[in-house]
Amino acid sequence: MSNQSTKHYRSDAPLWKQAALASAGLSLVFMLVYMTTNYISSLRSDVGTWYYDWEQIIPFVPMMIIPYMSIDLFFIAAPFLCRDRAELRILSRRILLAILLAGGCFLLFPLQLAVERPPVSGMLGELFNHFRQFDLPYNLCPSLHIALRKILAVHYARHTHGAVRWASNFWFSLIGLSTLLTYQHHVVDVAGGFVLAAVCFYLVRSTPFRLPVEQNRAVGRRYACGAFALAVIGIGFGSWGLWLLWPAVLAGLIAAGYFGIGPGIFDKRGGQLPFSSRLILAPMLFGQYLSWLHYRQECRSWDSVTEQLWIGRRLTAHEADEAISAGVTAVVDLTVAFSEPLELQRLDYLPLPVLDLTAPTQEQLETAVQFIEIQAQHGVVYVHCKIGYSRSAAVVGAYLLHTGMARNADEAMAQLRAARPTIMIRPEAEAAIRGYHTAKLGA
Repeated sequence: MSNQSTKHYRSDAPLWKQAALASAGLSLVFMLVYMTTNYISSLRSDVGTWYYDWEQIIPFVPMMIIPYMSIDLFFIAAPFLCRDRAELRILSRRILLAILLAGGCFLLFPLQLAVERPPVSGMLGELFNHFRQFDLPYNLCPSLHIALRKILAVHYARHTHGAVRWASNFWFSLIGLSTLLTYQHHVVDVAGGFVLAAVCFYLVRSTPFRLPVEQNRAVGRRYACGAFALAVIGIGFGSWGLWLLWPAVLAGLIAAGYFGIGPGIFDKRGGQLPFSSRLILAPMLFGQYLSWLHYRQECRSWDSVTEQLWIGRRLTAHEADEAISAGVTAVVDLTVAFSEPLELQRLDYLPLPVLDLTAPTQEQLETAVQFIEIQAQHGVVYVHCKIGYSRSAAVVGAYLLHTGMARNADEAMAQLRAARPTIMIRPEAEAAIRGYHTAKLGA
């Protein structure tokens, strides 16, 4: 009875009290992790450095200690800006994950500064001396300061507007620069801090990881084999080969997407890939971009299936302007690895993320068909995936069946091939069209 009462009390506690608990708890965890890892590293005799000679051009600016230390105030106040418990939970988990992951890195490969910090006199000197008694130079990479700075900067930007947001962004930029200009970190530490922040944003999000998907286990197995091969090669080549672990992890993640997690691995929100996805998935996204560059030369940007319905590929901003000028008023976006041009997002826009080499689910087809039916009354609807082939064909084929423009799946696909001669309708897309026709007949 007592446990139930306590649980009920905590869930109904005022938001400001939960924010206060989060602020105090996160501060305590930070102190424990930071001080413990610092102490353990100070006992080791094998602590190395990671420093480049060209970093000697970076000046030492004592005044930058002020923005450097100001992050503590932003850290303590951040939970109180949250508008609801969900936002507080996400912020707290991101900060907690950053602290714990950084602490693990500090224990696995501690580093120390490769340069001497110049002496500072006057009031700033006293501030430096007081700070350096606490801040032992062992916990460097990834820079937890930078990771927290990124998490907090995004949080404060969300809660400010106009001149206040500009001032907030400017000050957080100073905080980022201060890590180098006060000789608290080296460049590689700063880069590691941004990567750590990206990992935290990617793993702790408001959108679900698992999204609807028609599984393609054959493709998943290929990615899984690639992940295993890259991991073995990377480990076998020693320290330089460890870079291969990045694409190995990505290949494993993509394999999981095809096995059932779905397009949530890209975390595409409202037509845009966030910073975290663009950084973490960079090798795979680059490969998708090269694929798009290759195939765009082999097909037209778009083709007209009906006067009110076009099918095509992912467009550039300039091409999007041309499409709008030609009458496009609504868009169905089936891509997952590309951000949609802002010009198209300003129209009536339906994002339906579907993994490459898969087909939309029957529910997604029905959603797209209903959207097209409504929007086609007011203008041209543009349906596209990366190249304007299988995924787009499944949606447009379903619409042709829904409206009676095609009497069966074969007729729908024949119309698609006639409208877009270069189109390739993969087996999974054909199965989706036939499945939609069967479901329509059953209804």
